Amino acid sequence: MGKKSKTKNKRGGGAAPPSSDEKRPRDAAEPRDRAAAAADDDEETPRSVDEEEDSEAEEDTPPPRKRRRTTTAAARRPRGPPSGGHNTRADGTLRTRTVSKFYGVSYYRRRKNWRAQYTDHQGKQQCIGSFPTQEDAGYAYNAAIRQHGLASRRKMNKVDSAGRLIGKDPATTSRYYGVSCDRRFKKFKARYTDARGKLQTIGYYESQEDAARAFNRAILEHGLQSIRRMNEEDSFGRLVEKAGPRND
Repeated sequence: MGKKSKTKNKRGGGAAPPSSDEKRPRDAAEPRDRAAAAADDDEETPRSVDEEEDSEAEEDTPPPRKRRRTTTAAARRPRGPPSGGHNTRADGTLRTRTVSKFYGVSYYRRRKNWRAQYTDHQGKQQCIGSFPTQEDAGYAYNAAIRQHGLASRRKMNKVDSAGRLIGKDPATTSRYYGVSCDRRFKKFKARYTDARGKLQTIGYYESQEDAARAFNRAILEHGLQSIRRMNEEDSFGRLVEKAGPRND
């Protein structure tokens, strides 16, 4: 009896063996269905031409940038009078330029005293100190030049037999505004400061009078007569020399 039952199963008379899908538990088939559903969702749906153009335009346009508020140096700088300029006081009057008669001496306008300084062996400016008069600053400059062994390399203020200082050679010091002596070319150079505060060279001249007249023409040509000092002329058209040093 046992042998007959086995032969019937081999010939197909019995029930078929379970398939591989049926052997898997039900929970194992769910991840496969989820992956198929996700693949269907990823498929692109057909879009119209207008929608494609709009999407391309959105991709091409960069995102808007946030503007940073920056304060420029001109905005931070306090504004002066309408006719302003670095050579103009708050009340609108022009400042007089203070020039020293001695080497190594300059006028310090903020503290209203005279400053002495010299150039050392390395070409750096060294401040000696501040003094009430330019003569005292000139003596201090001479002493510093001797102390640092620069008498053969730097100009010193000459002293007369009484021990008093002698001013600079007038041939190397201009008597007019906008004019300076160029020792290298042995000529007088005319320059002016433009509206932006930059120094502009006009040219070189044989006499300081010619350089002063060129300076006046440049000031008038660029419309700077209200903020820059010009060389005055008398009734005969001759140039008037600038005033001496003033403590203002």
